[in-house]
Amino acid sequence: MGRVLIISPDVVNGCMAGPGIRYWEMARALSRFAEVTLATPRDTALSDERVELVTYDQRGMVIREHLKSADVVVIQGFVLREFSFLKHASQPLVVDLYDPFLLENLETHRFRTLAHRHAIHCRDLAALLEQLRCGDFFLCASERQRDYWLGMLAAVGKVDLYRGSNDASLRDLIDVVSFGLPEAPARHTRQALKGALPGIEPDDRVIVWGGGIWAWLDPLLLIRAMKDVSAEHSDVKLFFMGRGHPNPQITAVKGLSLFADAVKLARNLGLLGRSVFFNDQWVAYEDRQNYLLEADVGVSLHKDSIEMRYALRTRLFDCVWCGLPIVVSKGDIWSETIEAHGLGRGVPVGDLRALIEAILAVLDAGGSKARYRDRFDALRPLLTWERVIQPLVKFIASPHKATDSLAVLG
Repeated sequence: MGRVLIISPDVVNGCMAGPGIRYWEMARALSRFAEVTLATPRDTALSDERVELVTYDQRGMVIREHLKSADVVVIQGFVLREFSFLKHASQPLVVDLYDPFLLENLETHRFRTLAHRHAIHCRDLAALLEQLRCGDFFLCASERQRDYWLGMLAAVGKVDLYRGSNDASLRDLIDVVSFGLPEAPARHTRQALKGALPGIEPDDRVIVWGGGIWAWLDPLLLIRAMKDVSAEHSDVKLFFMGRGHPNPQITAVKGLSLFADAVKLARNLGLLGRSVFFNDQWVAYEDRQNYLLEADVGVSLHKDSIEMRYALRTRLFDCVWCGLPIVVSKGDIWSETIEAHGLGRGVPVGDLRALIEAILAVLDAGGSKARYRDRFDALRPLLTWERVIQPLVKFIASPHKATDSLAVLG
């Protein structure tokens, strides 16, 4: 169908966070429909015979070279700001807006001075507006996000009479490409948690926090809940799968992680190493299912902020893949999905008592995971990577520059 150049802003390797996972899996799924080159900022040990993997540096010479043979370019984050020559490329530019970093950074940098926060926000806003003006087609992660981005696209002149006359739904402007699941079922290949980690016994019931411990989330509430849960149920353990970030440059961002605060709280409550455990590294991507298949409940909690309304907790897709019942804070798109499909429980933001009750209710449900199996089985086929990328496949089949691009760049 054509040649696609995907430029990942983040590490794609054995250990990776949401952005790296997204572009690795997107590249592999797209390779069924097009020739795909995936450009990453660091060398990778991963390989797939259907995907050409290349590494770029700050000069962007590798990107320039592969741009020559590309028919479509996919970017995300600060890639356009880092490689400004992409603004003038003759190829259609697909901008992936799945991660509303402008809203995340309101929380990440909250501890800084107002002047510093203002400078960061202005930088983020400028980068975002540049993407919105220069993009030809846009991706987002949910219908709720799509409403948010449509408002911003309208503000920069992307929603006009010509476009509205030819595409009343504006799906040719921006469409939903959520996160996805592997088509193959999750397989347990080694013992990772129960009976494998000191302090977690074979018959224990394990709660897992599947991703990073970021500033906009609320891991501290979960640790406080464990004080009451473990007092009555000594066999219930909490395990945090991630610490820091697999990209050292991101790990170094002060304010991004609450890891130190979480460890301190667990220690002060006398839970550290007894009922609350932290992984000493980031779980390898190909090993994640071993932890989740052994676990009994997955938990994701957030604070009451604008970030949560438009966020997509990517690690919860792994819980669906592994059939792991989920307890989440209400207010984001995942809480609606979990309640609509009966995959677990939603609790009010910051409500300690409701969180304790929800965790115990899921843990104590007869047959716990088996009770939810049919519900997960029904949802999985709707969320495979090949299925969720179809709007992008459609665009690649008939790529086009936006009608307003020349006017904007002229």
